[in-house]
This record gives sequence, C-alpha cells and structure tokens, in this order.
Amino acid sequence: YQESLTLQKDGAPIALGSATFYVRRSGTKESKKLVRDLQMQIFGPFHRMQEEDDLLLRAHWLVEYGCASWQGLFNEDDSPLAYSQEAARKVFLNPEYHLSLNAVLWMAAHNFENYLHEQAEEDLEQIKKK
Repeated sequence: YQESLTLQKDGAPIALGSATFYVRRSGTKESKKLVRDLQMQIFGPFHRMQEEDDLLLRAHWLVEYGCASWQGLFNEDDSPLAYSQEAARKVFLNPEYHLSLNAVLWMAAHNFENYLHEQAEEDLEQIKKK
C-alpha cells in the first residue's frame, strides 16, 4: 500500500480506449487547497454547494490540476489533440463529458491503487506494449 509520490504529483497513467490520461492524486494537500480555491472562485463565498455543482467543480479541477497530460486523444476530424491547458478546458468543461470522461478520471484520481509503486510498474509495462 505504499504510494508513489511521483505518480501523485506527475499523474498516474489511466488508459481509456486508445487514449492515456495522466491523472494526479486527489486528496493531497495541494488538491484539497485547489478544490477550496475553485469553490470560492467559481461560486463565491456565500454559495451553498448543490449536488449539480460537483460536476462543474470536478471539470475545473481536471483542467487546473487533475489532468497533468494525455496521449492518444483526437479531435472530431481525427487529427491528434495535443495536451495544453486550453485543450483541457475545451474537453473537461464541455458538459457532454461531465458524466462520462470526467467522472471516470475523477474516480481514478480517488483510487489509491493507481498510485501504488507496484501497480505503477505494471501500468507502464502495459502502455509500452501499445
């Protein structure tokens, strides 16, 4: 159960179809602070969080922190979509991805198994095979 601090910081590889997303660990001090800051920035100091607010908060978390990079992602015209924060905004802030892609990556960020030393080595080997 020993987690890799490097994977927490740089992102664990999460393979989804032909794409691989490098997702940072949620629950870290940095991640928790960003969530608090994003809540204030997006909703203001007096907003009472509603269930539907979580989707927008998670989207912004993925843009600002959660997704460190990706590989193998394509535009609708099949041209490669290189990772940048602007590209991440277009993907993660799109409501069409809130309940699918964003939800999968959010859950992956909470799954400690993605950040274990031993699991990391197995994941890297699987990616090399592709």
